[in-house]
Amino acid sequence: MGETIIEIKNLFKSYYIGHVEIPALKKINIAVTKNQYLVIKGQSGSGKSTLMHIIGCLDRSDSGSYYFDGHLVEELSDLELAEIRGGKIGFVFQSFNLIPRLSILKNVELPLFYLGIPGGERSALSRDALTRVGLEHRLTHSPAELSGGEKQRAAIARAIVTNPSIILADEPTGNLDSKTGEDILKIFDGIHRDGGTILIVTHNEKVAERVGRIVTILDGEIVSDIEMARTTP
Repeated sequence: MGETIIEIKNLFKSYYIGHVEIPALKKINIAVTKNQYLVIKGQSGSGKSTLMHIIGCLDRSDSGSYYFDGHLVEELSDLELAEIRGGKIGFVFQSFNLIPRLSILKNVELPLFYLGIPGGERSALSRDALTRVGLEHRLTHSPAELSGGEKQRAAIARAIVTNPSIILADEPTGNLDSKTGEDILKIFDGIHRDGGTILIVTHNEKVAERVGRIVTILDGEIVSDIEMARTTP
């Protein structure tokens, strides 16, 4: 077994509508080790996005324990959680979440700016990340000048620029046609081959088929956790 990055034990999470409790996650137990390539799969309303938000330190559980890189998340301050989100987790969202008024290069530089990385180093690291995803010719363009696939490539570059412990991708091909989505998944494949740890949340069976591990969640509970033979090189 490799080094454990994520370890969740007996986690529960509920939301409330007025005084009515709506359970979202129930007794979740999961561990993720370095260089794993896995999917959390489930239909809309299954709890998979809630679980991803907790894994990404965007939300907190009601009970249970969550260790990220050996740190008990429940005991961390808001500042410490922000530092983890900014430096140790790379986020890729379905809607890209690029800032329209910034160039693609400046969008990718943004996490480094918040980490206090000097300007010259920020630029060099961001150019390298954009080259890795095939966007070295789009540095000065705005998001509005890019296709959907190019926007997602830029979002992936922004996610990898800090050399994070793990990349969390929420339906990363959801807004893309099938060919463009396949191109994006090939980028994730390459990041994994280079040693990256990737967790994708999806309901798309085609996405799930290509990874090394599939965790299925239903009605807030993990109902299966299967190691797979990779179908892509």
